Amino acid sequence: MVHPELFHYTSVSAMKKILDSNTLWATRITHLNDSSEMKLVWPRIEKYCVCYLNKYLHHHQQNPVAKKTLDDADGIAELAKKDGATIVRTISDVVLGRSPVSEPPFVVSFTTHGSKTGPDKYHRSHGMLSQWRGYGSDAGVALVFDRKKIEELLEQEGQRFDFWPCLIDDAVYDKEGLDIEKQFPELHQALQALGELIEAFGQDDGQTISQILNKNVLPKCVSAAGRFKHKAFYEEQECRIIVGVLPKPASDSSNFQESLTNKKSKQIHHRAGNCGAIPYIRLFENPGNLPITRIIVGPHRNQLAHLEEVQELTRTRRIKVEKSEIPYVGST
Repeated sequence: MVHPELFHYTSVSAMKKILDSNTLWATRITHLNDSSEMKLVWPRIEKYCVCYLNKYLHHHQQNPVAKKTLDDADGIAELAKKDGATIVRTISDVVLGRSPVSEPPFVVSFTTHGSKTGPDKYHRSHGMLSQWRGYGSDAGVALVFDRKKIEELLEQEGQRFDFWPCLIDDAVYDKEGLDIEKQFPELHQALQALGELIEAFGQDDGQTISQILNKNVLPKCVSAAGRFKHKAFYEEQECRIIVGVLPKPASDSSNFQESLTNKKSKQIHHRAGNCGAIPYIRLFENPGNLPITRIIVGPHRNQLAHLEEVQELTRTRRIKVEKSEIPYVGST
């Protein structure tokens, strides 16, 4: 395992709710602080689809029906570009919740501080300054989780509830020359299956979309879109829980993830935010304590008071409480 510890930065007030409820709140991805969430992967998927369509149309261009279609579309390149865009728009509409069969996924974010040397060695003991700046005004803390045990809890969650997908994995940051096949092998396999369906696209749209759903292309697209991050966020080296919640009409449909229909639907809650209500779901609702191994109390003018408060809140648990030595006190 590359990152045995997962760091979840939050405020003391939010930490109290986590400890009291023994749950983590997964926020709908459209309400996170990155405006590029779920948007970056689609041009790469579209590029694959257009490439596949080009090959397919070149192979079938002598077919009389295909020839007429190509003539009407001003040639292979234009038709491939048009149909590739249509396919990706169809998939992205579902993934982004612009379709009645789905909702955008929900996310819990962690920082890994995963390298063995350099700044991350310091971050594992004292936290990251940029994160403390984000939470310093309200007594920031970093909850440190045992990753293996979080994965076990998530597996249990996936067995009980109607999720598509249900996973925990590291974020992939967009950069020039990124190998999609290497970074997202399951997505590549899904796109290969999608390529087979492209041959039928346009003949029976309803049937083709149903086939795409049943081939599990969509969950893998959700996974990739949810993990693919803008390079500006690289410093965070994020690991994410990503879970998709099916609307009830979709989870009852025989055309979509039939194996999930016997599972429970996860309830969507709402909390107040600066710009309105924020949708979230509660993960790991069970009597046991969350696998928090230690808590780092962030830098603050009243850090010692916060340290004592956290120590009191965790007095009955086996959680080590530490304080960051970063000398940040925020603005006056």
